[in-house]
Amino acid sequence: MLTPEVVHPDLSVGAVLRSRLVQPPRAAITDRAGAPIVIDRPVVTVGLQPSRVTDLPVTVARAAELTGVDRAALLGRVTAAKPDAFVEVITLRREAYDAKRDALRLLPGVVLREGVRQLAPTTSFARALLGKVGPATAEIVKRSAGAVRPDQVVGLSGLQSRYDAQLGGTPGVTVEAVGPKGSPNRLVFATPPVPGTPIQLTLDPAVQQAADAALLTAPAGRTAALVVVQPSTGDVLAVANNGPQGPGLDRALTGRYPPGSTFKIASTLALLREGLTPAQTVACPATVTVSGKQFSNAENEVLGAQPFRVDFANSCNTAFVGSADRITSEQLQAAARDLGYGAYDLGVGAAVADVPVTSDPVQHAAQVIGQGQVLASPLSVAVSAATVATGRLRPPRLLMSVPATAPGPALPQAADLRALTRLVVTQGTARVLASVPGAPVSGKTGTAEFGTDVPPRTHAWFTGFSGDLAFAVLVEDSGFGGVVAAPVAGALLRGLR
Repeated sequence: MLTPEVVHPDLSVGAVLRSRLVQPPRAAITDRAGAPIVIDRPVVTVGLQPSRVTDLPVTVARAAELTGVDRAALLGRVTAAKPDAFVEVITLRREAYDAKRDALRLLPGVVLREGVRQLAPTTSFARALLGKVGPATAEIVKRSAGAVRPDQVVGLSGLQSRYDAQLGGTPGVTVEAVGPKGSPNRLVFATPPVPGTPIQLTLDPAVQQAADAALLTAPAGRTAALVVVQPSTGDVLAVANNGPQGPGLDRALTGRYPPGSTFKIASTLALLREGLTPAQTVACPATVTVSGKQFSNAENEVLGAQPFRVDFANSCNTAFVGSADRITSEQLQAAARDLGYGAYDLGVGAAVADVPVTSDPVQHAAQVIGQGQVLASPLSVAVSAATVATGRLRPPRLLMSVPATAPGPALPQAADLRALTRLVVTQGTARVLASVPGAPVSGKTGTAEFGTDVPPRTHAWFTGFSGDLAFAVLVEDSGFGGVVAAPVAGALLRGLR
Protein backbone atom coordinates (compact mmCIF):
# COMPACT_ATOMS: atom_id res chain seq x y z
CA MET A 1 0.00 0.00 0.00
CA LEU A 2 1.31 3.43 -0.99
CA THR A 3 1.46 5.71 2.05
CA PRO A 4 2.72 9.30 2.42
CA GLU A 5 5.85 8.01 4.14
CA VAL A 6 6.74 5.94 1.07
CA VAL A 7 6.72 9.10 -1.07
CA HIS A 8 8.76 11.03 1.52
CA PRO A 9 9.52 10.14 5.14
CA ASP A 10 8.40 13.57 6.38
CA LEU A 11 5.14 13.59 4.43
CA SER A 12 2.17 13.26 6.79
CA VAL A 13 -1.34 12.05 6.07
CA GLY A 14 -3.27 14.69 4.13
CA ALA A 15 -0.14 16.49 2.98
CA VAL A 16 0.95 16.90 -0.63
CA LEU A 17 4.19 17.81 -2.35
CA ARG A 18 4.35 21.09 -4.26
CA SER A 19 7.24 22.02 -6.55
CA ARG A 20 8.17 25.53 -7.58
CA LEU A 21 10.57 26.77 -10.21
CA VAL A 22 13.10 29.34 -8.93
CA GLN A 23 14.33 31.38 -11.84
CA PRO A 24 17.78 32.97 -11.50
CA PRO A 25 18.39 36.61 -12.34
CA ARG A 26 18.81 36.94 -16.09
CA ALA A 27 22.36 37.79 -17.13
CA ALA A 28 23.06 41.09 -18.81
CA ILE A 29 23.83 41.94 -22.39
CA THR A 30 26.64 44.46 -22.09
CA ASP A 31 28.23 47.08 -24.33
CA ARG A 32 31.86 47.13 -25.47
CA ALA A 33 32.95 48.60 -22.13
CA GLY A 34 31.19 45.87 -20.17
CA ALA A 35 28.34 48.06 -18.92
CA PRO A 36 24.91 46.38 -18.99
CA ILE A 37 22.68 47.50 -21.86
CA VAL A 38 19.62 45.53 -20.92
CA ILE A 39 18.85 45.82 -17.23
CA ASP A 40 15.81 45.85 -14.96
CA ARG A 41 14.00 49.14 -15.54
CA PRO A 42 10.72 50.31 -13.98
CA VAL A 43 7.55 49.69 -15.96
CA VAL A 44 3.82 50.08 -15.43
CA THR A 45 1.39 47.55 -16.85
CA VAL A 46 -1.92 49.12 -17.79
CA GLY A 47 -4.95 46.85 -17.60
CA LEU A 48 -8.73 46.90 -17.48
CA GLN A 49 -11.05 45.05 -15.09
CA PRO A 50 -14.29 44.41 -17.03
CA SER A 51 -16.57 44.53 -13.97
CA ARG A 52 -15.45 48.09 -13.21
CA VAL A 53 -15.82 49.46 -16.74
CA THR A 54 -18.98 51.59 -16.99
CA ASP A 55 -19.07 52.19 -20.75
CA LEU A 56 -17.06 49.48 -22.48
CA PRO A 57 -16.85 50.89 -26.06
CA VAL A 58 -15.93 54.38 -24.86
CA THR A 59 -13.36 53.17 -22.33
CA VAL A 60 -11.72 50.78 -24.78
CA ALA A 61 -11.58 53.46 -27.48
CA ARG A 62 -9.92 55.91 -25.10
CA ALA A 63 -7.48 53.28 -23.80
CA ALA A 64 -6.51 52.39 -27.36
CA GLU A 65 -6.05 56.06 -28.23
CA LEU A 66 -3.77 56.67 -25.24
CA THR A 67 -1.64 53.56 -25.65
CA GLY A 68 -1.63 52.94 -29.39
CA VAL A 69 -3.00 49.39 -29.19
CA ASP A 70 -5.55 48.02 -31.64
CA ARG A 71 -9.02 49.07 -30.47
CA ALA A 72 -10.95 46.15 -31.97
CA ALA A 73 -8.56 43.55 -30.60
CA LEU A 74 -8.67 45.10 -27.12
CA LEU A 75 -12.46 45.25 -27.18
CA GLY A 76 -12.58 41.57 -28.08
CA ARG A 77 -10.26 40.58 -25.25
CA VAL A 78 -12.12 42.62 -22.64
CA THR A 79 -15.49 41.30 -23.81
CA ALA A 80 -14.29 37.69 -23.61
CA ALA A 81 -12.68 38.06 -20.18
CA LYS A 82 -14.25 37.16 -16.84
CA PRO A 83 -15.71 40.13 -14.89
CA ASP A 84 -12.90 40.33 -12.35
CA ALA A 85 -10.06 39.45 -14.71
CA PHE A 86 -7.08 41.70 -15.31
CA VAL A 87 -6.96 42.35 -19.06
CA GLU A 88 -3.55 43.70 -19.97
CA VAL A 89 -3.62 46.64 -22.36
CA ILE A 90 0.08 47.46 -22.54
CA THR A 91 3.25 47.62 -20.49
CA LEU A 92 4.91 51.03 -20.59
CA ARG A 93 8.30 52.24 -19.50
CA ARG A 94 7.91 54.36 -16.40
CA GLU A 95 8.75 57.58 -18.25
CA ALA A 96 6.21 56.81 -20.99
CA TYR A 97 3.58 56.02 -18.39
CA ASP A 98 4.29 59.21 -16.44
CA ALA A 99 3.57 61.27 -19.56
CA LYS A 100 0.09 59.71 -19.80
CA ARG A 101 -0.54 58.97 -16.13
CA ASP A 102 -3.27 61.53 -15.45
CA ALA A 103 -5.29 60.57 -18.52
CA LEU A 104 -4.95 56.84 -17.86
CA ARG A 105 -6.06 57.16 -14.24
CA LEU A 106 -9.32 58.74 -15.38
CA LEU A 107 -10.34 55.61 -17.29
CA PRO A 108 -13.13 53.71 -15.50
CA GLY A 109 -11.95 50.20 -14.67
CA VAL A 110 -8.27 50.88 -15.22
CA VAL A 111 -5.84 48.84 -13.11
CA LEU A 112 -2.18 49.84 -12.90
CA ARG A 113 0.56 47.44 -11.83
CA GLU A 114 4.11 48.60 -11.23
CA GLY A 115 7.04 46.31 -11.89
CA VAL A 116 10.38 45.93 -13.61
CA ARG A 117 11.35 44.46 -16.95
CA GLN A 118 14.63 43.83 -18.71
CA LEU A 119 14.94 46.77 -21.11
CA ALA A 120 17.51 48.74 -23.10
CA PRO A 121 18.10 52.46 -22.40
CA THR A 122 15.46 53.58 -24.93
CA THR A 123 12.64 51.96 -26.86
CA SER A 124 14.62 52.11 -30.10
CA PHE A 125 18.09 51.20 -28.78
CA ALA A 126 19.24 48.35 -31.08
CA ARG A 127 15.79 46.92 -30.49
CA ALA A 128 15.70 44.44 -33.35
CA LEU A 129 19.18 43.20 -32.53
CA LEU A 130 18.77 42.87 -28.77
CA GLY A 131 15.27 41.40 -28.93
CA LYS A 132 12.66 41.07 -26.21
CA VAL A 133 12.21 39.16 -22.97
CA GLY A 134 8.86 38.04 -21.61
CA PRO A 135 6.71 35.12 -20.45
CA ALA A 136 7.16 32.02 -22.58
CA THR A 137 4.57 31.70 -25.33
CA ALA A 138 2.57 28.51 -25.81
CA GLU A 139 4.65 27.78 -28.90
CA ILE A 140 7.94 28.12 -27.00
CA VAL A 141 6.67 25.88 -24.19
CA LYS A 142 5.56 23.22 -26.69
CA ARG A 143 8.81 23.37 -28.65
CA SER A 144 10.88 23.00 -25.46
CA ALA A 145 9.46 19.53 -24.75
CA GLY A 146 9.06 20.29 -21.05
CA ALA A 147 12.24 22.31 -20.56
CA VAL A 148 10.33 25.60 -20.36
CA ARG A 149 7.29 26.20 -18.15
CA PRO A 150 4.41 28.55 -19.02
CA ASP A 151 5.34 30.97 -16.21
CA GLN A 152 9.02 31.12 -17.16
CA VAL A 153 10.58 34.35 -18.49
CA VAL A 154 12.57 33.71 -21.68
CA GLY A 155 14.07 35.52 -24.64
CA LEU A 156 11.43 36.03 -27.30
CA SER A 157 13.47 37.48 -30.16
CA GLY A 158 16.88 38.76 -31.25
CA LEU A 159 19.94 38.06 -29.14
CA GLN A 160 17.73 37.45 -26.12
CA SER A 161 16.24 34.46 -27.94
CA ARG A 162 19.40 33.28 -29.70
CA TYR A 163 21.32 33.13 -26.41
CA ASP A 164 18.43 32.39 -24.08
CA ALA A 165 20.12 29.38 -22.47
CA GLN A 166 23.29 31.36 -21.73
CA LEU A 167 21.52 34.48 -20.47
CA GLY A 168 18.73 32.72 -18.61
CA GLY A 169 20.87 30.29 -16.67
CA THR A 170 19.38 27.20 -15.05
CA PRO A 171 16.29 27.50 -12.84
CA GLY A 172 16.36 25.98 -9.39
CA VAL A 173 13.59 23.86 -7.90
CA THR A 174 12.03 23.79 -4.44
CA VAL A 175 9.75 21.01 -3.24
CA GLU A 176 7.61 21.65 -0.17
CA ALA A 177 5.39 19.40 1.85
CA VAL A 178 2.09 21.24 2.07
CA GLY A 179 0.06 20.06 5.02
CA PRO A 180 -3.63 20.40 5.85
CA LYS A 181 -4.93 23.92 6.08
CA GLY A 182 -3.31 25.81 8.91
CA SER A 183 -0.19 23.66 9.19
CA PRO A 184 3.14 25.11 8.06
CA ASN A 185 4.77 24.10 4.81
CA ARG A 186 8.03 22.22 5.08
CA LEU A 187 10.90 22.33 2.58
CA VAL A 188 11.85 18.79 1.63
CA PHE A 189 14.12 19.36 -1.37
CA ALA A 190 15.83 22.24 -3.17
CA THR A 191 18.35 22.88 -5.92
CA PRO A 192 19.73 26.41 -6.21
CA PRO A 193 19.32 28.34 -9.45
CA VAL A 194 22.45 28.83 -11.55
CA PRO A 195 22.79 32.40 -12.85
CA GLY A 196 23.23 33.04 -16.55
CA THR A 197 26.40 34.29 -18.21
CA PRO A 198 26.52 37.80 -19.70
CA ILE A 199 27.08 38.50 -23.39
CA GLN A 200 29.35 41.40 -24.28
CA LEU A 201 28.70 43.18 -27.57
CA THR A 202 30.88 45.55 -29.56
CA LEU A 203 28.15 48.21 -29.51
CA ASP A 204 29.05 51.72 -28.36
CA PRO A 205 26.05 53.28 -26.54
CA ALA A 206 26.86 56.82 -27.67
CA VAL A 207 27.14 55.78 -31.31
CA GLN A 208 24.02 53.61 -31.07
CA GLN A 209 21.91 56.41 -29.63
CA ALA A 210 23.24 58.84 -32.24
CA ALA A 211 22.32 56.34 -34.96
CA ASP A 212 18.82 55.88 -33.55
CA ALA A 213 18.36 59.65 -33.40
CA ALA A 214 19.71 60.12 -36.93
CA LEU A 215 17.11 57.77 -38.37
CA LEU A 216 14.39 59.99 -36.93
CA THR A 217 15.50 62.66 -39.42
CA ALA A 218 14.64 60.42 -42.40
CA PRO A 219 11.41 61.24 -44.25
CA ALA A 220 8.35 60.40 -42.17
CA GLY A 221 6.74 57.07 -42.91
CA ARG A 222 9.83 55.59 -44.57
CA THR A 223 11.64 52.50 -43.38
CA ALA A 224 15.31 53.13 -42.70
CA ALA A 225 18.40 51.36 -41.41
CA LEU A 226 21.88 52.45 -40.35
CA VAL A 227 24.98 50.44 -39.48
CA VAL A 228 28.18 51.90 -38.01
CA VAL A 229 31.45 49.95 -38.09
CA GLN A 230 34.85 50.84 -36.62
CA PRO A 231 37.30 50.60 -39.54
CA SER A 232 40.36 49.99 -37.35
CA THR A 233 38.87 46.86 -35.76
CA GLY A 234 35.81 45.76 -37.73
CA ASP A 235 33.72 46.12 -34.57
CA VAL A 236 30.05 46.89 -35.15
CA LEU A 237 29.33 50.01 -33.11
CA ALA A 238 25.65 50.55 -33.93
CA VAL A 239 22.76 48.70 -35.55
CA ALA A 240 19.73 50.96 -35.98
CA ASN A 241 16.35 50.41 -37.61
CA ASN A 242 13.22 52.53 -37.86
CA GLY A 243 10.03 52.87 -39.85
CA PRO A 244 6.24 52.75 -39.70
CA GLN A 245 6.37 49.32 -38.04
CA GLY A 246 8.93 50.51 -35.50
CA PRO A 247 12.54 49.41 -34.95
CA GLY A 248 11.76 45.74 -34.36
CA LEU A 249 12.73 44.28 -37.77
CA ASP A 250 16.48 44.11 -38.33
CA ARG A 251 16.86 45.34 -41.90
CA ALA A 252 20.30 46.69 -41.04
CA LEU A 253 21.75 43.19 -40.75
CA THR A 254 19.26 40.93 -42.52
CA GLY A 255 17.81 43.13 -45.27
CA ARG A 256 18.95 42.51 -48.86
CA TYR A 257 18.71 45.37 -51.32
CA PRO A 258 20.31 46.47 -54.59
CA PRO A 259 23.11 48.76 -53.40
CA GLY A 260 22.84 51.05 -56.40
CA SER A 261 25.67 53.49 -56.92
CA THR A 262 27.29 52.77 -53.55
CA PHE A 263 28.50 49.65 -55.38
CA LYS A 264 30.46 51.84 -57.78
CA ILE A 265 33.23 51.74 -55.16
CA ALA A 266 33.62 48.03 -55.95
CA SER A 267 33.36 48.66 -59.70
CA THR A 268 36.00 51.36 -59.42
CA LEU A 269 38.34 49.02 -57.55
CA ALA A 270 37.99 46.51 -60.39
CA LEU A 271 38.60 49.21 -63.00
CA LEU A 272 41.64 50.59 -61.18
CA ARG A 273 43.09 47.09 -61.02
CA GLU A 274 42.76 46.92 -64.80
CA GLY A 275 44.68 50.13 -65.36
CA LEU A 276 42.09 52.90 -65.28
CA THR A 277 43.32 56.05 -63.53
CA PRO A 278 41.25 58.77 -61.84
CA ALA A 279 42.67 61.33 -64.29
CA GLN A 280 41.82 59.32 -67.39
CA THR A 281 39.07 60.79 -69.56
CA VAL A 282 35.88 58.71 -69.55
CA ALA A 283 32.84 59.98 -71.41
CA CYS A 284 29.57 60.61 -69.57
CA PRO A 285 26.92 60.84 -72.30
CA ALA A 286 23.17 61.01 -71.77
CA THR A 287 22.72 57.33 -72.61
CA VAL A 288 24.69 54.18 -73.37
CA THR A 289 23.20 51.14 -75.09
CA VAL A 290 24.38 47.60 -74.33
CA SER A 291 22.97 44.78 -76.47
CA GLY A 292 19.82 46.79 -77.10
CA LYS A 293 19.35 47.88 -73.47
CA GLN A 294 19.60 51.63 -72.90
CA PHE A 295 21.15 52.96 -69.70
CA SER A 296 20.82 56.59 -68.65
CA ASN A 297 21.83 58.93 -65.85
CA ALA A 298 19.77 60.31 -63.00
CA GLU A 299 17.75 63.29 -64.17
CA ASN A 300 19.24 62.84 -67.68
CA GLU A 301 22.55 64.33 -66.59
CA VAL A 302 25.28 64.77 -69.23
CA LEU A 303 28.86 65.55 -68.19
CA GLY A 304 30.55 64.93 -71.52
CA ALA A 305 34.23 63.97 -71.65
CA GLN A 306 35.56 64.29 -68.11
CA PRO A 307 38.29 62.79 -65.94
CA PHE A 308 37.01 59.62 -64.31
CA ARG A 309 37.22 61.26 -60.88
CA VAL A 310 34.53 63.74 -62.00
CA ASP A 311 32.36 60.88 -63.27
CA PHE A 312 32.74 59.12 -59.91
CA ALA A 313 32.03 62.23 -57.83
CA ASN A 314 28.84 62.89 -59.79
CA SER A 315 27.87 59.20 -59.99
CA CYS A 316 27.62 59.07 -63.78
CA ASN A 317 25.95 55.78 -64.70
CA THR A 318 26.85 55.94 -68.37
CA ALA A 319 30.55 56.37 -67.61
CA PHE A 320 30.49 53.14 -65.63
CA VAL A 321 28.29 51.23 -68.06
CA GLY A 322 30.50 52.40 -70.91
CA SER A 323 33.51 51.05 -69.00
CA ALA A 324 31.91 47.72 -68.11
CA ASP A 325 33.70 45.89 -70.92
CA ARG A 326 37.06 46.78 -69.35
CA ILE A 327 36.43 44.27 -66.55
CA THR A 328 34.97 40.79 -66.39
CA SER A 329 32.10 39.73 -64.19
CA GLU A 330 34.58 37.61 -62.21
CA GLN A 331 36.80 40.63 -61.63
CA LEU A 332 33.83 42.64 -60.41
CA GLN A 333 32.86 39.86 -58.02
CA ALA A 334 36.43 39.63 -56.70
CA ALA A 335 36.63 43.38 -56.11
CA ALA A 336 33.34 43.33 -54.21
CA ARG A 337 34.51 40.39 -52.11
CA ASP A 338 37.80 42.13 -51.28
CA LEU A 339 35.87 45.18 -50.06
CA GLY A 340 33.58 43.16 -47.81
CA TYR A 341 30.58 42.00 -49.81
CA GLY A 342 30.33 38.50 -48.38
CA ALA A 343 28.97 36.30 -45.61
CA TYR A 344 29.69 36.89 -41.93
CA ASP A 345 28.99 34.91 -38.77
CA LEU A 346 28.11 37.60 -36.27
CA GLY A 347 26.48 35.26 -33.77
CA VAL A 348 23.11 36.53 -34.95
CA GLY A 349 21.35 36.45 -38.31
CA ALA A 350 23.06 38.48 -41.04
CA ALA A 351 22.26 38.54 -44.74
CA VAL A 352 24.76 37.27 -47.29
CA ALA A 353 25.74 39.73 -50.01
CA ASP A 354 25.25 38.40 -53.53
CA VAL A 355 27.36 39.51 -56.49
CA PRO A 356 26.76 36.71 -59.01
CA VAL A 357 28.95 36.07 -62.03
CA THR A 358 27.08 36.53 -65.30
CA SER A 359 27.87 36.04 -68.98
CA ASP A 360 25.05 38.36 -70.05
CA PRO A 361 26.53 41.74 -71.09
CA VAL A 362 23.36 43.60 -70.11
CA GLN A 363 23.33 41.99 -66.68
CA HIS A 364 27.03 42.73 -66.26
CA ALA A 365 26.53 46.38 -67.19
CA ALA A 366 23.67 46.65 -64.69
CA GLN A 367 25.74 45.06 -61.93
CA VAL A 368 28.58 47.51 -62.50
CA ILE A 369 26.19 50.22 -61.24
CA GLY A 370 24.85 48.12 -58.37
CA GLN A 371 21.70 46.92 -60.06
CA GLY A 372 20.96 43.63 -61.81
CA GLN A 373 21.22 40.78 -59.34
CA VAL A 374 23.57 42.47 -56.87
CA LEU A 375 22.11 42.42 -53.36
CA ALA A 376 23.60 43.56 -50.07
CA SER A 377 22.67 44.51 -46.53
CA PRO A 378 23.52 47.86 -44.96
CA LEU A 379 26.13 45.93 -42.95
CA SER A 380 27.96 44.77 -46.09
CA VAL A 381 27.85 48.25 -47.59
CA ALA A 382 29.22 49.76 -44.36
CA VAL A 383 32.04 47.20 -44.30
CA SER A 384 33.01 48.19 -47.85
CA ALA A 385 33.40 51.81 -46.71
CA ALA A 386 35.44 50.70 -43.70
CA THR A 387 37.75 48.75 -46.02
CA VAL A 388 38.35 51.86 -48.13
CA ALA A 389 39.09 53.87 -44.98
CA THR A 390 41.92 51.59 -43.81
CA GLY A 391 42.91 49.89 -47.04
CA ARG A 392 42.30 46.42 -45.58
CA LEU A 393 39.19 44.32 -45.10
CA ARG A 394 38.48 43.66 -41.45
CA PRO A 395 35.49 41.32 -41.16
CA PRO A 396 32.79 42.72 -38.87
CA ARG A 397 32.50 41.53 -35.27
CA LEU A 398 29.53 41.88 -32.92
CA LEU A 399 30.45 39.64 -29.97
CA MET A 400 33.50 40.62 -27.92
CA SER A 401 34.02 36.95 -27.05
CA VAL A 402 34.85 36.24 -30.70
CA PRO A 403 38.52 36.96 -31.49
CA ALA A 404 38.98 39.64 -34.12
CA THR A 405 39.71 38.16 -37.54
CA ALA A 406 43.06 38.99 -39.09
CA PRO A 407 42.71 41.76 -41.67
CA GLY A 408 42.93 40.99 -45.34
CA PRO A 409 45.82 42.01 -47.57
CA ALA A 410 46.46 45.67 -48.25
CA LEU A 411 44.63 47.13 -51.24
CA PRO A 412 47.11 49.16 -53.32
CA GLN A 413 44.19 51.10 -54.84
CA ALA A 414 42.85 52.26 -51.45
CA ALA A 415 44.48 55.70 -51.64
CA ASP A 416 42.78 56.39 -54.98
CA LEU A 417 39.46 55.17 -53.57
CA ARG A 418 39.81 57.46 -50.56
CA ALA A 419 40.52 60.43 -52.80
CA LEU A 420 37.57 59.62 -55.05
CA THR A 421 35.13 59.19 -52.17
CA ARG A 422 36.31 62.47 -50.68
CA LEU A 423 35.51 64.22 -53.98
CA VAL A 424 31.91 62.95 -53.69
CA VAL A 425 31.55 65.16 -50.60
CA THR A 426 33.58 68.17 -51.72
CA GLN A 427 32.49 68.38 -55.36
CA GLY A 428 29.87 65.72 -56.04
CA THR A 429 26.53 64.26 -55.05
CA ALA A 430 27.08 64.46 -51.26
CA ARG A 431 28.06 68.11 -50.94
CA VAL A 432 25.44 68.37 -48.20
CA LEU A 433 28.07 66.75 -45.93
CA ALA A 434 30.91 69.14 -46.75
CA SER A 435 30.16 71.34 -43.73
CA VAL A 436 29.95 68.54 -41.15
CA PRO A 437 32.40 69.43 -38.34
CA GLY A 438 35.22 67.18 -37.24
CA ALA A 439 37.16 64.68 -39.32
CA PRO A 440 36.61 64.97 -43.09
CA VAL A 441 33.73 62.94 -44.49
CA SER A 442 34.17 60.71 -47.54
CA GLY A 443 31.65 58.43 -49.16
CA LYS A 444 29.37 57.47 -52.00
CA THR A 445 25.71 58.13 -52.63
CA GLY A 446 23.41 55.53 -54.10
CA THR A 447 19.98 55.58 -55.71
CA ALA A 448 18.90 51.97 -56.22
CA GLU A 449 16.02 51.15 -58.53
CA PHE A 450 13.59 48.39 -57.61
CA GLY A 451 10.25 47.04 -58.74
CA THR A 452 8.51 47.37 -62.11
CA ASP A 453 7.01 50.86 -61.91
CA VAL A 454 7.73 53.39 -64.65
CA PRO A 455 9.57 55.49 -63.69
CA PRO A 456 11.14 53.07 -61.22
CA ARG A 457 10.92 53.53 -57.49
CA THR A 458 14.21 53.95 -55.66
CA HIS A 459 15.91 53.27 -52.34
CA ALA A 460 18.23 56.00 -51.08
CA TRP A 461 21.73 55.03 -49.90
CA PHE A 462 24.78 56.71 -48.50
CA THR A 463 27.91 54.96 -47.31
CA GLY A 464 31.04 56.62 -46.06
CA PHE A 465 33.63 57.11 -43.38
CA SER A 466 34.91 59.86 -41.11
CA GLY A 467 37.71 59.34 -38.63
CA ASP A 468 37.37 55.84 -37.18
CA LEU A 469 33.71 55.50 -38.13
CA ALA A 470 32.33 53.89 -41.27
CA PHE A 471 28.61 53.72 -41.93
CA ALA A 472 25.84 52.91 -44.35
CA VAL A 473 22.41 54.53 -44.42
CA LEU A 474 19.45 53.04 -46.28
CA VAL A 475 16.07 54.73 -46.61
CA GLU A 476 13.59 52.54 -48.46
CA ASP A 477 11.48 53.81 -51.35
CA SER A 478 12.46 57.42 -50.80
CA GLY A 479 14.35 59.00 -53.70
CA PHE A 480 17.93 60.08 -54.29
CA GLY A 481 20.75 59.06 -51.99
CA GLY A 482 22.34 62.50 -51.92
CA VAL A 483 19.04 64.15 -51.04
CA VAL A 484 17.61 61.63 -48.56
CA ALA A 485 20.28 59.31 -47.13
CA ALA A 486 23.32 61.60 -46.98
CA PRO A 487 21.61 64.06 -44.59
CA VAL A 488 20.86 61.14 -42.25
CA ALA A 489 24.58 60.35 -42.20
CA GLY A 490 25.20 64.01 -41.43
CA ALA A 491 22.79 63.83 -38.50
CA LEU A 492 24.69 60.81 -37.18
CA LEU A 493 28.04 62.58 -37.31
CA ARG A 494 26.75 65.85 -35.88
CA GLY A 495 25.18 63.90 -33.03
CA LEU A 496 28.61 62.57 -32.09
CA ARG A 497 30.50 65.88 -32.33
